[in-house]
Formats: sequence, structure tokens, C-alpha cells
Amino acid sequence: MTRFIFLIGYMGCGKSTLAPVLAQHLNCPWQDTDDEIAHRFGLTIPEIFNQHGESAFRAAEAKFLAQLMETALQDAPAELDPHLQPQLIDRVIATGGGFFTQAKDPAAALASAKKIGYCVYLKAPAPTLWQRVQASGQQAGLKTGQNAGKAIGITQRPLALDEQTFLSRFRTREPLYLQADLIIETPTFSAPDDMATCIINFCKQPKA
Repeated sequence: MTRFIFLIGYMGCGKSTLAPVLAQHLNCPWQDTDDEIAHRFGLTIPEIFNQHGESAFRAAEAKFLAQLMETALQDAPAELDPHLQPQLIDRVIATGGGFFTQAKDPAAALASAKKIGYCVYLKAPAPTLWQRVQASGQQAGLKTGQNAGKAIGITQRPLALDEQTFLSRFRTREPLYLQADLIIETPTFSAPDDMATCIINFCKQPKA
């Protein structure tokens, strides 16, 4: 059966940074859901939001999860093996910050993902995440010649328009993140390789 590790958490927590490192440790491919959806639309994420609205983006996320479920379960036995061994991991998936929390039924979406693998929450303090998002937006602004504020809000992350909204959305979403199979306190790790090792060691244990 196809198995996945879903990296979940708020924007700026490092999912897209950790995913290729973890995949290399596991000798498997990885995907970024935002990149996949952008490819399907043939647009950037901000362009999808601007031209089609957030609802179209969320519908695409739901379709992507449904396709993963279909792939994983098409040859699965009636009873799923509760043991998830690292050598059986088919893919590492870096999810968008709202991939589960903005689904029509967030709890059901997360439960579906747990049926076909592990969900790992990359946890960091909200102010730290805001600083990272600001920094990434400033870098994008330098590369594109745009001002940093515009780069943060439009070019890179359409839902990071201002700090108050950013922090409020974090508080709303985190309760679902905390239902993950494993919570990684990212500030306690010195490098992505250390986090990857921790996740792999956890996956060696029987899945509850």
C-alpha cells in the first residue's frame, strides 16, 4: 500500500525546507501541495487567489487529497497494517498551511490522511513564523524589484497580509495541527537532518 508522511503546520514553519531532506533520508520522492496546485492551474498561488478565489484553491487541495487516498487504497487490504515502517514510505508531502484546516470538514480530512500515513506538525511560535514570512517576502521583493510589503502580501503569501490577521489565523488553525501523529518543536532542533532523524525514528514504532 502507498504510504505518505504529511508535513503540516502554519506558513513559515519549514515544511518545504524539511520535505526534501526527509525524502532524501527515506530515498523517496516529495511533493509540495502549493507547487502541485499551481502547476495544475498554470498560475502562481497569488494569481489563483486573485483570478479564481480562495474557494477554487481549497477545492483543488481537496481534490489532491482525494487522489492521494485513491492511490494509497486502491490495492490496500481490508484491514490497514498499523505498522508504518520507514522503508515503506512512498512520498513525503509538504502541505499548505490551510490544506487540512480550511477543508469542508477539517477533522475528517486530517483523519483521512492519517489512514494512509503519518501527519507531522512542525511547531514554532507564531511571532517567529511571522518574522520568517516577512523575511521571505523581503527577499522576494529584492528579486522582483517590488517593495517588501507587497511581496509579502501578494507575491508570495496572499494570506499573510498583516501581522494581526496572521496571528489570529494561526490561533484558529493550531488546534487541528495539534492532532497530528507527531509534533516537532522546531526551535529545539539545530538542523533539518536532526528533525528528519526524529521523524524516521518515530515512524519505526507501531502506528496507534
